[in-house]
Amino acid sequence: MAADRNRKKRKRKSSSVMPVLVAAAVILVLAAALAVSLLWSRYSMGTERADLNKVYTVSGDQVNLFVNMEELPAHGISRDGVFYLEYEAVRENLDSRYYLDSDGAIRYVLPEEIVIVPAGSASFTLGGETVELGHSGVLQENGTVYLALDLIRHFTPLEAESYENPNRLYLFTELEEPVVLARAKKNTEVRLQAGIKSLILTDVPKDAEMVLLGALDEEWSEVFYNGCRGYLQTKRIEESGSRQRESLIPAWEYKGISLGEPVRLVWHQVFSTEENGNLSSLLTGSENLNVISPTWFALSEDNGSFTSFASNTYVQEAHALGLKVWILVNDFSDVSLYDTLSRNESRENFIQKLVAATTEAGADGINIDFEYVYQDTGVHFVEFIRELSLACHKSGLILSVDNFVPAGGRAWVDRKEQSVFADYLIMMSYDEHYSGDSQAGSTASYGFSEAGITDTLAEGIPASKLVNGIPFYTRAWTEVPESAAGVGAEIFQDPNSIYGRYAISSYALGMVKAAGLLSDHGATLTWLEEERQHYGQYTENGGTVRIWLEDTRSIEEKLKLVTEHGIAGAAFWKLGLEDPGVWQLVQAAFPG
Repeated sequence: MAADRNRKKRKRKSSSVMPVLVAAAVILVLAAALAVSLLWSRYSMGTERADLNKVYTVSGDQVNLFVNMEELPAHGISRDGVFYLEYEAVRENLDSRYYLDSDGAIRYVLPEEIVIVPAGSASFTLGGETVELGHSGVLQENGTVYLALDLIRHFTPLEAESYENPNRLYLFTELEEPVVLARAKKNTEVRLQAGIKSLILTDVPKDAEMVLLGALDEEWSEVFYNGCRGYLQTKRIEESGSRQRESLIPAWEYKGISLGEPVRLVWHQVFSTEENGNLSSLLTGSENLNVISPTWFALSEDNGSFTSFASNTYVQEAHALGLKVWILVNDFSDVSLYDTLSRNESRENFIQKLVAATTEAGADGINIDFEYVYQDTGVHFVEFIRELSLACHKSGLILSVDNFVPAGGRAWVDRKEQSVFADYLIMMSYDEHYSGDSQAGSTASYGFSEAGITDTLAEGIPASKLVNGIPFYTRAWTEVPESAAGVGAEIFQDPNSIYGRYAISSYALGMVKAAGLLSDHGATLTWLEEERQHYGQYTENGGTVRIWLEDTRSIEEKLKLVTEHGIAGAAFWKLGLEDPGVWQLVQAAFPG
């Protein structure tokens, strides 16, 4: 009986343990399954896909635009399967050479012709042949001008890739460097970010080729595939070579005209036809010059008409002296330069008359001296230079353009684009301090002149086209204290000046007169190493007269800049203001 009771106790005990063991086993299995699930959830590749319409933020007929992989704020539009880009976006990001003229047409100046594509036209003439687009090349909608992609590809060297759903257009203008390619070693995906849980942008099948953006990374590499820029695991790809991006057209080559030797130009300011008769006497001793630029043409009407003091006899005399003649044309009248250059008819009339009058005079070139190009006129001025260069070169004329130093601003005159079409850019490296300035100072200190050269070269202007403008004049500055300024005088304040609070005035004078003025007043000259000029001052009528001299020593320093920077030459303003000793310096700077 006792044994039976013990067996029953053991049986009851054994029966109570089994459920506990089973429950424990179930818990362990569930825990293991949960751990596996957590590990899988954490370390497995995510499968959620990105909504490309949200990634690329376009809808309907809009087109996302990318240039060299960078997204533009502007959108394009799609019309019947044709991609169009905003005109301004094209100019700002692809090619500034497109010009919207006053008739609503697009113009593009090529090395040998001006191509005109009227708004709404499905064709245009290029190289004497008709190019059929099959759709409008230039579209205008709601006040915005658009250019068709295949129109752009006829003029701008680029590679284009387009994608739909959503609309994306990738444009590549950096064609020189080859792109690195990679191949998928197995099926994979491009993800929005570098992470296994990041949203999938597009699938990549095994052996598919893609563009590798940057070097292979240890874990994730950035790629471009199927219109998507994103990341995939580095272990799933390998470099497979490279390729050169290809354009439908080569880069245009604009060839100009060169003197074939350093430019040594002097401007000759002419106020009447009678003043053309004293050329030989003015040029005495200046045998090493090779160009003279008389100020003969001045814009007089906004239809492109201009006044002229041109003289065939003058040109013949200059030629006999071994000088080329580049006729200067200025914008110093009250005529609206904007009206003249922005309208097709007046701009074309101006160009035709300039070239015809220059050729008729027997001259060799045109020198553009437009100093009142305001921002709204900039795009029209640059187009004027393009179109004028084409007309000049067809007539064998050299085109030079005068420009302020970059420190003067006016980025809208686009000096780099000018240099593509003009044969020479003359940097007017003077008027550092000018008439009406509130502070006395040098007209052209060494540092100002050198910065004008280096800053211009930094803008991409070829040294072979840059000419440094050097002044043969300076300014005599008169400062009087506020107490002696007189009623109504404008008062300026400068703690570093002689008087602190003062009235100031100035006038220009030539090299010999400036030196004589200081000598007559017994002024002591001091050489300023920083400015590389002599400085002198004297008192007169209760004020102080201050002069930063241009003399042979300061001119010699500026001539050194030409050879040191390897630029195209020097130009001097103006004939008749020089110390005769400068011609020997020119001879030494440009021997032969």
